Order: sequence, then C-alpha cells, then structure tokens
Amino acid sequence: MDAISGIEAAAFSGPPVSLISGMPGGLILFRGDAALSHLSSRLISWRLAMRERVLFIDGDNRFNPYPIANLAKRIGRDPGAFLSSIFISRAFTCHQMSSLITRQLGDGIARHRPRLVLLAEPLATFYDESIPHLERKTLLSRAVAALARSAREGTWIVMLASAPSSRKQALLFSMIHHAAQRVFSVQTDEKEILIREETGAFGNRAPQTIGRR
Repeated sequence: MDAISGIEAAAFSGPPVSLISGMPGGLILFRGDAALSHLSSRLISWRLAMRERVLFIDGDNRFNPYPIANLAKRIGRDPGAFLSSIFISRAFTCHQMSSLITRQLGDGIARHRPRLVLLAEPLATFYDESIPHLERKTLLSRAVAALARSAREGTWIVMLASAPSSRKQALLFSMIHHAAQRVFSVQTDEKEILIREETGAFGNRAPQTIGRR
C-alpha cells in the first residue's frame, strides 16, 4: 500500500483502499446502496492525500465536497487546495455520458495523469427510457470499451453503481458488471458498511467492513 507520511493512518486504511491499492490499474465496480457515497469520498481523499489529481465523472449530479473538505482539515491540508485537485465532469444524457467517456476521458487522463478515475452512477443517464434501448446499449458498449482501454494503461477506473431496479436496467448493468475485473457488493446497516468481493478471477474473499463515520 502507498505510504502516506504524516497522515492519520486510519483515514486511509482498510476497505475500499486496501482492496485496490495493490493493483497496477484496472476496471473496478462497487455496486450497492447509499454507502457508495461514503466510498466515493474515501477513495477520492486517498489519492488527493498523495498529492495527485482525481477525475470524477458525475452521472447523477450528487457530488458532495463536504466530507472531502472535512478530511482535508483532519490531516492538516487546505480544503480549497484539496478540492481544486478534483476535476469534475457531469453528463445529463446518455449521449453526453458516452461522448465524455469515449472522446474526452483519454485526453483528461493524458493531461492530468491521475491514478484514479471515479465514475459515480455511470448508468443513471442510460436508464432514460425515452431513448430506444438499442441506442442506449450501443452507446454504453462504446463507453465500456473506452473505460477498459484506459484501465489497461494503468489507471484505476472505479465505477460506483446502485443496484438496478428493473429487468431492463439489469440488462444494461450486466454490461459493466461483466467488463469489470473486480466486483464488490456494498451494503450498509446502522453501524457499518460491509464490502464483499464477488466470485470471479480473484475467487471469494472474506467481507470487510468500514465503520460509519
């Protein structure tokens, strides 16, 4: 795991950091419930503390800077400077999301050289049923291929996606699920967040927990 000198170790130990920090890069999916927003803040802060830039693609316009700013204060960093290293892109339609990933993401990675690209609810715009299903599926297929290419080049591409709520949504969700190299399910209760790696190339792993903070 990366060494973070002078920083409170507890802020950057345990899942989700420990689950991916040993990977040279890859396409990773965390799927689950409202706890995904907590994971988002934890992952972003982890890389900002390493004085890196982070690319954040916001699929449902719910980015919350306050937990990240609070963590910056805890570790003695200027919150404004901390947040200025997050480069946020938003998409409001599936066409915008597909274009953002297939046409702009590669340039953004080349310019800012992040280790982490985080996509929050990347499927939200693809669930718009006013667009024909085949069209949405085609756009998503192109986007997933572009994400996989970036992951192969050594970037952590982390997708945080809520569980689908219908059969049609599940068909689209399966596209990112099958493309991901590692998939983790995320559940929460009143006291803790439980993260479990799903069966795959890495086999079954014991569930890990994060206290709700």
